[in-house]
Amino acid sequence: MQWTSKLASVLLASLLIAVIASGCGGGSDNSSSVEAGGSTTTSTASAGADQKVADEVPADIKSKGVLNIATDTTFPPFEFIGADSQAIEGIDPDMIKAIAEVMGLKADVKGVKFDAIIPGLAAGEYDIAISSFAVSAERMKVIDMVTYLAAGNSYVVNAKVDGTNLKGPNDLCGLRIAVLKGTTNAVEAHQLAKKCGGKTKVLDFPEQSAANLAVTSGRADVTSSIAPAAAYFADRSNGQLKVAGVNYDGSRPFGIAVPKGSGLAAPIRDAVQVLIDNGTYEKILAKWKSEAAALKKAPEVNPTEFGPTGASS
Repeated sequence: MQWTSKLASVLLASLLIAVIASGCGGGSDNSSSVEAGGSTTTSTASAGADQKVADEVPADIKSKGVLNIATDTTFPPFEFIGADSQAIEGIDPDMIKAIAEVMGLKADVKGVKFDAIIPGLAAGEYDIAISSFAVSAERMKVIDMVTYLAAGNSYVVNAKVDGTNLKGPNDLCGLRIAVLKGTTNAVEAHQLAKKCGGKTKVLDFPEQSAANLAVTSGRADVTSSIAPAAAYFADRSNGQLKVAGVNYDGSRPFGIAVPKGSGLAAPIRDAVQVLIDNGTYEKILAKWKSEAAALKKAPEVNPTEFGPTGASS
């Protein structure tokens, strides 16, 4: 849908934010003033600019020479603040910096509180958002999305419990489910609780780390997250957590978000393909041990088929 005014886009984005802006961040105190310093403007791509892709970049963006990029910073390994408390690290910052280089641009990546990202895009504060957004029909009503990853969800349980019986949402009836507030997983958990006739308790948390802690402490029985993130959480839990129900909902694409009709979607799509072809894409995923999240087909703009409704983010 095309809007005739920027105000309409902002208002609609604000109304839909609780449902469609349910990325894997959220609840942090990071604001647009949190930046990644100089490292955010240096790409990890090795091939440099691709002239064909650079020629596709809209003139107003090309004249600036810099992409203003928003990401939440609370969801490793996709995006998080590094150990020095300055640089934004993860799959998404690495990917978007490489994409920018292929486009002949620099990348200025800012940490932004998640619920401000989509309104910020609509208001023209940012050119691009990359924050492990699952592609959805609702989101594509207000933003354009370019696929760049594909993954499903996995459950995370206390390492002391079995967990092998958790193979899908229906297996959660009667359990205490810890969720990241605002995600699609949270919405579905509350729907499941109603379906289960009040036997299921849903605990909402502002950050995924808090949901994980609830499982570790025994306050909750299970949480869920994008498969690479679930593996990351378990690997860094000092043996307190483990993964169950790996990719229980199959796989769906994740998308880079740009304002509707901005002209950036096509060059971003083509830049992702360049990175796939020259091997940079694979190197970025390998760096974060997330090779399984690679696209299974060519990147697309606003795909019409995007997998299960249950993927988080």
